[in-house]
Amino acid sequence: MGLCVFSEKYVESKDVIGLERVFFDKYLPAAPPEFVKVYLYGLLICRGGGSARGYADMARLLRLDARTVAEAFRYWENLGLVSAQGEQVIYHSLAELLATHTPPQDLTAYTEFNRALQKLFPNRILQPREYAVAQDWLEILHLPEEVILVMVRHTLENSRKKDISIPYIDYVAREWADHEINTLAKAEEYLLSHGKKADKPVLRLLADLGIRRDATRAEAALYEKWRGEWGFDEKTIRRAAASTVTVRNPSFSHVDEVLSRLRAGGDNKFDIELLRSLGIGRNLTTAAEQELIAKWRDFGFTDEMILLATRKTLTLQNPAVAHVDRILVHWHEKGVTDPDAAEKLWAEETAAKRAARAVSTEKARGLDYAQRPMSEEEIAATATAIKDL
Repeated sequence: MGLCVFSEKYVESKDVIGLERVFFDKYLPAAPPEFVKVYLYGLLICRGGGSARGYADMARLLRLDARTVAEAFRYWENLGLVSAQGEQVIYHSLAELLATHTPPQDLTAYTEFNRALQKLFPNRILQPREYAVAQDWLEILHLPEEVILVMVRHTLENSRKKDISIPYIDYVAREWADHEINTLAKAEEYLLSHGKKADKPVLRLLADLGIRRDATRAEAALYEKWRGEWGFDEKTIRRAAASTVTVRNPSFSHVDEVLSRLRAGGDNKFDIELLRSLGIGRNLTTAAEQELIAKWRDFGFTDEMILLATRKTLTLQNPAVAHVDRILVHWHEKGVTDPDAAEKLWAEETAAKRAARAVSTEKARGLDYAQRPMSEEEIAATATAIKDL
């Protein structure tokens, strides 16, 4: 007994729509499900049923979009099953088609491969001509199915374009064939030698750093170290990269320095104390902040002097390391090297600023002349004079 059988009470209705068996054998396995729905409903219309008057009506009835309906009919037209003339579609007899017409390529010969290829394009339906190009990769370039799928996935994941065309991938396929990348081992070796381009997180990290290119082999190796040997997840790595963007030319080396410090338990106690004194809760200074701290050390400032400058910024609304830098650069230019001299200079400059503000206030008051009230007669006379102008 077969998998599916009619019930004993089954009676064939006059409303049954006939369909040649060859459709199930030759065309159904490789066809996208939405295209089958369109073909069958079109056949119903040919038999006098259905209410669709155009692609839009059919799309609404089948819960598809009009573009999918149009693509479906192009698909069946390329296979010779229908002929589209505007929005009128002419269905052909499959028996006559097989007797008089042979498609240039048998798209059903690689059904499983076609299905796997379609899964790589979840946002659109591949057309017969695109399957035909992919078939050339198998039969003309002699690339194995598994290598082609790796190549296509690699190209889609690493391209900056959202909609990659099959002709572009065809260019890549020919390049792979020229380099004899015809086994999975060779494909893996090729991807590694080109900076492990298939690793999408590496490309995201490059974008975070403002770098618009593929990763180098050294960069890919660093990323593998961070993920594998050091155990950082992608979120932590990207957060470390974000802390380097204030550097003039951020790179993987800067990210490596940040992660190295984080792996060692964060910054040293002084750096953390500096952040806390500014009201910053993180335990890791950015690469730019590290450069400033190194500069202050080169100026000869001690921890005490740096923290003193930090306390001087607390009157600001959002104190930051950059504000501390301006104070310390000023002290360095003035030759201040110890806390007593710094406090003295600060007091003198604060007093001078207050005195300057007081003088400015007095000048403003001197311009505030008293005004004599005007009588009604003076107001009327002034209004008349203005009117006569």
